[in-house]
Amino acid sequence: MKWPSHEHRTHTHDLIDVDVHGHWLRVPARSDVSAGPGWEFAAHHDAVLLVPTAAWWTAYWSTHGSIYIDITTPASWLSTHRVTVFDLALDVFYPDGTQPRVLDRDEFDNESPGWPAEYRRRALVALDELLNDFADGPVAAAGWRHLSM
Repeated sequence: MKWPSHEHRTHTHDLIDVDVHGHWLRVPARSDVSAGPGWEFAAHHDAVLLVPTAAWWTAYWSTHGSIYIDITTPASWLSTHRVTVFDLALDVFYPDGTQPRVLDRDEFDNESPGWPAEYRRRALVALDELLNDFADGPVAAAGWRHLSM
């Protein structure tokens, strides 16, 4: 969901693993993916999605060789088949898996002043961590491993 309340992205997935990092979900190519009301498209590459246990982000690893990270609120599992997070606008994209790009900083700067201060602070802390420690860390390595399963 997009903060504060509207659905932003849903997709079809299969649970493939639960480990210390969180829940790993397979998102097959050509899955129905919805990114906001009325916008549906088919994924062009197989991917895995990590929904971390308590982190302020979710991440996708793609067979295209990229990592896409949404900075979000921590996940809330509504059932064994439905999870909700609120998208906090900021995204980190590793197009080649190693060099990060920050996306939607302008959207964050425009929208976040109306959010709870803790959400804004946590989003910026997550952004800093994802830019500095992610690509070479154990979570990224686990993502590539799960993608190859």
